[in-house]
Amino acid sequence: MNFKSIIPILALFVLTLSVTSLPGLVYGDPVPTNGTTPATQWVPAGPASSVIRYQMYTSDSDELNAMCVGQPSTCVPALDIPDVPIPGSALSPASGCTANCAISDARFWVTNPTQQLGQLQVDFNHAATFWGVTFCNGKDGVTAGAVVCPDAPGGGNIAATCPGATPANDCTKAAINIRQGISSLIDKVAVTIADIGAIGPGAAPMDNPLTPASNVLHSGYPNDNNNPCTVAPAGGCTPGLANCGAAAGGACNPTGPYCVTTGAVTDYPRNPDGSCPAGTFPVGGVSSWDKLATGTAISAYHYATDTTDSLGFVNPGQVDFCRAADHFIAAGLATGKNAACELTGETAALSGGTIVFYGRNSLGRHNLSVGLDAAMCELFNLGSTSCTQVSLTIISLAQAHPLVFTTGCKSATEPGCQTVGPNTGWNLYAGGFFFPTPTPDNQWGIYDSSFASDFCGGQPGLEPSNYDFVCNTKMDIYQEQSQFLSTPAAAESSLQTAMDIFGNHTIIDVTWTPSVQYSYLKNWLEVSNAAGIGVAQGNVWSLLNMWNPNPVVSGPTIRWGQKDATTTLNPFSFNTVVEADIVVEVYDSLLVTNPFSPTQVVGWMVNSYQLIPGGGTNCPTSYTNGRGTFAVGACVKMVMRGDIPWHDIYNCAASDAVCLTSHTVTASDVKFSFANFNATGGLVSPSTANTIDVVYSPSVLPSSAYGPSGGAAGAGVTETFFIYLHSLNAWALNDIVGVPIVPQRIWVSASAPVQSNGVVAPCTSIGTLSCTVDPAFTGGATSDPILAHKFIGSGPWVCASGELGVSGTVYGGGCTFNADGSPGSQAVPVGGTAVLRKFENSATLNGLDPNQAYFRSKEKFQQFQWAAYPSGNAATTGGIISAINACKASATAIGGKVAYAACQHWNTADTGIICVATAGNCNVATDWAGGRGTLPTNFGPVVTQIGQWIGKGQWTFGVASYASLAGVQLAPQTLADHGNCYENNVLSPSATTISTTVGTSASVSVQVAVSGLPDKLCPGSVVVNLSTVQTTGLTASVSPTPFTLTQASPSQATTLTVSAAAAGTYTVIFVSSETWPATTATPAGNGVTIVYTVTITVTVT
Repeated sequence: MNFKSIIPILALFVLTLSVTSLPGLVYGDPVPTNGTTPATQWVPAGPASSVIRYQMYTSDSDELNAMCVGQPSTCVPALDIPDVPIPGSALSPASGCTANCAISDARFWVTNPTQQLGQLQVDFNHAATFWGVTFCNGKDGVTAGAVVCPDAPGGGNIAATCPGATPANDCTKAAINIRQGISSLIDKVAVTIADIGAIGPGAAPMDNPLTPASNVLHSGYPNDNNNPCTVAPAGGCTPGLANCGAAAGGACNPTGPYCVTTGAVTDYPRNPDGSCPAGTFPVGGVSSWDKLATGTAISAYHYATDTTDSLGFVNPGQVDFCRAADHFIAAGLATGKNAACELTGETAALSGGTIVFYGRNSLGRHNLSVGLDAAMCELFNLGSTSCTQVSLTIISLAQAHPLVFTTGCKSATEPGCQTVGPNTGWNLYAGGFFFPTPTPDNQWGIYDSSFASDFCGGQPGLEPSNYDFVCNTKMDIYQEQSQFLSTPAAAESSLQTAMDIFGNHTIIDVTWTPSVQYSYLKNWLEVSNAAGIGVAQGNVWSLLNMWNPNPVVSGPTIRWGQKDATTTLNPFSFNTVVEADIVVEVYDSLLVTNPFSPTQVVGWMVNSYQLIPGGGTNCPTSYTNGRGTFAVGACVKMVMRGDIPWHDIYNCAASDAVCLTSHTVTASDVKFSFANFNATGGLVSPSTANTIDVVYSPSVLPSSAYGPSGGAAGAGVTETFFIYLHSLNAWALNDIVGVPIVPQRIWVSASAPVQSNGVVAPCTSIGTLSCTVDPAFTGGATSDPILAHKFIGSGPWVCASGELGVSGTVYGGGCTFNADGSPGSQAVPVGGTAVLRKFENSATLNGLDPNQAYFRSKEKFQQFQWAAYPSGNAATTGGIISAINACKASATAIGGKVAYAACQHWNTADTGIICVATAGNCNVATDWAGGRGTLPTNFGPVVTQIGQWIGKGQWTFGVASYASLAGVQLAPQTLADHGNCYENNVLSPSATTISTTVGTSASVSVQVAVSGLPDKLCPGSVVVNLSTVQTTGLTASVSPTPFTLTQASPSQATTLTVSAAAAGTYTVIFVSSETWPATTATPAGNGVTIVYTVTITVTVT
């Protein structure tokens, strides 16, 4: 879960890294009553619900209609949460809504607006030919006749053509002129305003492939703190930013002009005449990108306040329209223009040729598609809005798979490929990208040559990220530096140069980023709204935490809408955001990021991690494996947890140690996953680009790291391994977040060696069969993981044909359904569904089960916190000693116990439980841990529970403490699971010290409250009995007591009064014994009772 990869929304591209914060929520109702407030928090454990049911729709609008967004109050929502934001036209009167506005709809909560971490754009296919001009993959220095464009079937070179171009035979500039001519027709501000009803009132125009939240200096749009003086005030530009000093009233460029040398980040001043010194080239900013324009740009390729049509495209005769004509003339496609700047003297290639334009309906791209089509036709066809030169077809996300995203490979027999590329069947596409965090690595991850399948030196991949086939060597240098240099400052300096090359080559036309607000049904708790992301899509924490005490479908079942169908759910080839919504819930990654602040990287599948520079302990300066010899820039040392089961562990008998151990995640699975995501050229590949190899701990190299089962020596045994990196780059840990861990035994080559016990031999050396994915599993007829029952991970949600742990259930398949309800495949159609089930035995509902429950379950989280007493950070042997001794009798100690407070902790449960039958099934008998009153006579059960957490470090390794996690629900938490609601009480004294005089009473107020305030409350009631134990000679009383806490009255103020007849320092322990209601599922029919204490020092003089 939470792994980053590059996923088109066009896909939507999902890249991770860096900084977000969670905004508050806006409500239709003045007072929230369903348990959700602007302070919605998260916990690193789950799932809370039982089922996710994905429902596929044909479009954004169909899904929103099913959600009843913008519909009358008689409409009954068929979904709980969507993956589509509310369009402005259905949001509020301020955004153009006239009736049934979501902002005032009593059925929904509506999130605050946030600019999406993404971009919408016009894609150019750089492997295609436009009206006789080859784009030649965006290469520099291409001349007519040169056989240098790898765009023949199978990647063979074709000759470049650009007849009539100016300068003559310069095919690079001819191609750029075509792209800039098309881009000059778009007034980005006008397009954004015209489409506000679809893309939201806070949408922003963009010029760079860079999210507004990335905090990197840039020129052009968006106008934000990193480009504050695009339009200068009368007194000149705002001072303080580099190179921001244009004349008064003019535009400023905070990233130019200056000169750089290839491969360096040092800036060089320009010569007095404005040219660059020999050996350097200019970085000029947005005003320098257009090949024909002079002066100051308003935005990229837009220099004048033109009039536009109703969709925001420049009208004929306007300045930018005329320059568009000039670009096409310079490209050699026409000889002149009329008074309205419509082209005349068109070549036969233009007048008789046709390019293919695939448009989209979603996220406001319909206007972009039809508007640009009409504007181009006005240019080509003497003002007519229709023409033969452009063939526009509006397609769905599922259709974009074969038509646009499938690039193919040099050979159909390469791993993961069944299509020969490149795909030259399209020219323009209305694309878009979604970046769940604003780390500025998306230009590299999408447009680097190494991700254009294997046509420009990368790995073969059927649907890689660079489906535009961009292969510009100079841009590669700088965007790769932006990924691999060691500091953010150096990386971002290189990125500024890469963005300038991107802009002056017009790689694509970045147009806008939407403003998003989401709706979800009231009564759902713990739904987090990540800034720029939203409530669910790209936000796995919402799916892990959300719970409803009274859901429409019991379980609770989360009904999650999806705006399109899927084509593949194979982890090596999934591509779209809809596919990612399913895949990321099934697989885990080694590290995860905090949804409130992704600069906080947390160990998830590992107990600990450590970044070591090359040459440090156990981190060599060079390393040789089956792929060659490499310099090692850094290593990441990790200690793998030994208690992470694969989903199909249900197939193992409880007594079969070999099966149980081989169905546990090991370092072999990690090595196998990194090696093969790196080798297969899919969307996860960029996250492994900095990885050389995964090397097992030098103390156990190589095969001795494994027991006879092929995995760890036994269930629960940790393993140490090192990830060797090419460079100590600025984003090294975040890259690891992006790699899902898959089971080696499921995906390995069918020819891999098998040990005598039937278990596949471990992956020890890259290039061997044991470390190689079977090509038949990544491409072709046998690559469907649903039909092959290979959709098996270790994540919180399981693909299975039925209830988990029940005889006859198939794991890794049987979880998708066609529109008629029949069993489906990885291609879930419109009208179809996919069902994922909580990783927990459906019969026992025991979240504490070491094998048949998610290793990060809420029950295990609560037990861990209980075992980690008193620090809350980690369980230690000191806890065992404390548990053995605390409850022993002591005539001199307070309360007659060696350690009264510790005794009460170890001897009572880890949480209170209330059964909420309306939510789902309850199992109070097995879903709580901790003590059960057996101390001091029988300490075995308590010691065993503490012992299983010793050596596993913090629950959230990577931050100083659990409490330091941004946005987290602080301990003690109110949590939920199925029909169980877990609650604790909090004692808050107004002071922990009291001073008084002999014979004089003194008092302190103590607030007793249930956890989860102000609104994450369990239904039902809790009976509270208060008492005290104290040092001899001190008199203490508490009032009122007893009392009952409920949802309506969740807290009670009490008074502790003390006095003493003699001077001295005393201790009083305030004791709150609280009983949650009895249920038939509770052992012996008794309620769960927990004793809480708070210690107060009393000084008497």
